[in-house]
Amino acid sequence: QATLAHLPPPPSQILPLRSPPPHLLLPAMPTPATLQGVPASAAAMPWRRSNGTLRRSAGSSRFIRAGVAAGCLVLVFRLVAPGVFVGMGRNPKGSLGRGRAATDATAIAEAPIEVAAADTISEGEPLHVLVAGAGAAAMPWRRSTLRRGAGSSRFVRAGAAAACLVLLLRLVAPGVFVGMGRNPQGSLGRRGPATAATATAELPTEVAAADTISEGEPLHVLVAGAGVGGLALANALDRLPNIKVTVLEKTSEFKRFGGPIQLASNAMQNLKELDAEMYGQIASKATWTGNLTNGIKDGIRSEWYAMFDLKSPAADRNMPFTCVVERPDLQEIMLGSLPAGVVKNGAGVVSYEHAPEEAGVIATLDNGETIYGDVLIGADGIWSATRATMHGNDLRGDSSGASYSGYTVYAGELYYDSPDNGEVGYKVYIGPNQYFVVTDIGKGRYQWYAFLAKPVGTAESEASLKPIFEVDGCAPGNPAYLREVFEGWSHEIHDIIRATRDDEIEQRDLYDRPPSLMKPWHEGRVAL
Repeated sequence: QATLAHLPPPPSQILPLRSPPPHLLLPAMPTPATLQGVPASAAAMPWRRSNGTLRRSAGSSRFIRAGVAAGCLVLVFRLVAPGVFVGMGRNPKGSLGRGRAATDATAIAEAPIEVAAADTISEGEPLHVLVAGAGAAAMPWRRSTLRRGAGSSRFVRAGAAAACLVLLLRLVAPGVFVGMGRNPQGSLGRRGPATAATATAELPTEVAAADTISEGEPLHVLVAGAGVGGLALANALDRLPNIKVTVLEKTSEFKRFGGPIQLASNAMQNLKELDAEMYGQIASKATWTGNLTNGIKDGIRSEWYAMFDLKSPAADRNMPFTCVVERPDLQEIMLGSLPAGVVKNGAGVVSYEHAPEEAGVIATLDNGETIYGDVLIGADGIWSATRATMHGNDLRGDSSGASYSGYTVYAGELYYDSPDNGEVGYKVYIGPNQYFVVTDIGKGRYQWYAFLAKPVGTAESEASLKPIFEVDGCAPGNPAYLREVFEGWSHEIHDIIRATRDDEIEQRDLYDRPPSLMKPWHEGRVAL
């Protein structure tokens, strides 16, 4: 609110925006009377076309630098009103960057505004918005600038959240322009004035013999990491024309590793829209839990605290239910959906550098080799070498940016004859300093997690505390130890611990990474 203190809400007369979904609603802004320099009467003032201003009143409001909050606001408007340019800056047609006398926040299109006979914008003399024609879409993409058309616009730095969302929108809505800059067409990166309402990429790329990106000279995208995120991105990009994708994975070969992963309804819907055949394969391996009872239980009395209705929201939107899929199965299906040669094993990215004159990215691999691409996307996890290079951090350790969460987890996986099989998807037993989760993963198998608030390294430091004898029917080692830790808790927890062998339990410390709002999510041609 402080960032936008001088910017009153855009008038409904300019452009009716459809109501955003609840998760995109912003906190209510203060009334105009509480905003410094903006009188309460401003809301009643007519909007003017004259003097190239598109604002209320004859004066000008001082420009306030837009940071992360403003960047988020701009992009929220872009999400709920596709095709609408939301601008702030010295140019009434939009600018997110350096400026002086800015107009009040307005929602306008990414094209010039028609000059009308009457100065006051009203029902009788509405604001007329021009949108670029389809001819712009036929213009070729240029490799030297990664945009359509020619010319140059000044670079404008966007906040971390804005840059992240811009990249996300570019990925999920190919062909849609999301821009911020001093000209109405938008600018996020160093390039020249683009044509209005055109699809424009952010990053310059490799200098090739042919400047135009085409089937013969495709845009080369490097993806660091062949986990679920990297493979999902690779599958999305592989389906777009004139793009070559190379996924760089550090493991020498893929082995079945990891347990079940929960895919929520919106994730499954995205996969379904991305590739119906791939979705079908994933669905065939899924254990559907969103149509069952899920929620939080009292860890002592076994009573339900709260039940989560995952079924109705999905059914109302005709979306798949939340499900659980074995991570190795999910990874194998995504790998099988990519052409041969896209994924390179034994080629983990350890660092990168920008090519001269911003003409691409050179990624250095753990085997000492280098590979050249137009764009690099880091999808290499919490210990990301791409992120470490971008932020100038160590890959691991205190200066890595990641820290111990304060919890260690014991994870068990087993065949279990649960009394609520087919009725309950997952249940979370909560209590002080620890909690216990049980999830149905299908075919009579269950997975459980015991989260304990412990110092880092207790797998070694507390090894001597693990009983060497059975405790209440629980096997020696981890089962007997957890039976003691959860003494007095629900018998349902004791029952599944008692059914678990010691070799079916693994312990690991959990690390977390705080939101990096003050650090970039992209740098030149590299993005996270």
